[in-house]
Amino acid sequence: MAELAKKSFTVEDWLNLERETGEKYDYHFGEIHRVNGMAGGTYEHNTVSGNIYGELRENLRGSSCQAHNSEMKVEVKKNDQYVYPDASVTCGELVLSEKIQGCVCNPTLIVEVISDTSGDYDRGAKLRMYFELDSVVEYLLLEQKKAMATLFRRLDGKGKFEINYFLGLEAGVELKSIGQTIPMRRIYEGVNMKS
Repeated sequence: MAELAKKSFTVEDWLNLERETGEKYDYHFGEIHRVNGMAGGTYEHNTVSGNIYGELRENLRGSSCQAHNSEMKVEVKKNDQYVYPDASVTCGELVLSEKIQGCVCNPTLIVEVISDTSGDYDRGAKLRMYFELDSVVEYLLLEQKKAMATLFRRLDGKGKFEINYFLGLEAGVELKSIGQTIPMRRIYEGVNMKS
């Protein structure tokens, strides 16, 4: 881990660090950041991200869209920015990175499960980063310990978007980009809700 003190990493340094440690790191212009701030994440984080991936995968079966779990990287800028969303969906022809194995370039929907430590990053820098990709239509943020979702939906190609909130287990998250509505009850199945 002493390598993390290094000022600037190459893409090759980043990939070697992931291989050596078995951990996932986002890569931003020579800097690396541990995904979710810790190895493994919390029970709630893992359950919510697993549930949303499972729902997306099942609902998209037989369609032109494909769900991806948190192992799939997203290339935001070739050689400069690579991140691991908690789940993502690509629609139409899949465009894979020419440089990084297991990395897509054209997600339609991105999902992040936020924590106390990642919330500002997910709502700020990652939001801006994901919407730099022309393919991204929707960005869904899910709270870990309460049934609350925030959906950012692109309205045009120039960066305008709307924000939708979904509260409570009786709500359904309408994802227009993939023509699906996913019940919050299914997303938060197995999670002990905090009031």
